[in-house]
Amino acid sequence: MFGFPKSELKGYKIADECLEHGLRLGAFVKLSKMVGYIQLMPLSKAVEYGFYKRMNEIVKSGEITCYSFQGGEQVFVHQDYKMIFQRILTNARNKTQEATPD
Repeated sequence: MFGFPKSELKGYKIADECLEHGLRLGAFVKLSKMVGYIQLMPLSKAVEYGFYKRMNEIVKSGEITCYSFQGGEQVFVHQDYKMIFQRILTNARNKTQEATPD
């Protein structure tokens, strides 16, 4: 029981590192990839809880946006890169529409 606060703190640290070394540098971070990484750790549920808690704080602050897609995938994007991400989505949607016959 005493390991949970420390593990939860580890999740906070992972979220902060994701922000600092990924999102602020323009990376688009898939939630499934982060959860897959976290699930390899001891007390992964506590770490995952800390990660979710911290990411929600960052989303609420407005620094990042979380996009949700069909199938349950979620992608975190820093506010400075939202326009680029939206352009990529639009291009992907247009290519998909061109590829499918009517």
